[in-house]
Amino acid sequence: MPQPNFTIADLEPEELEEVRSMEQKLSERAGHTISLIAFEASQENPASKG
Repeated sequence: MPQPNFTIADLEPEELEEVRSMEQKLSERAGHTISLIAFEASQENPASKG
């Protein structure tokens, strides 16, 4: 079974703002800085699906 390959997600400005808002909320709750990183998963070798 192929392992997913991850690349940095290409987010729309609205999506990025949502991530930043969630970072702020989580940081306030935790009492320290929380950073979220967005990745997209893709199949390592899509041609071999079947």
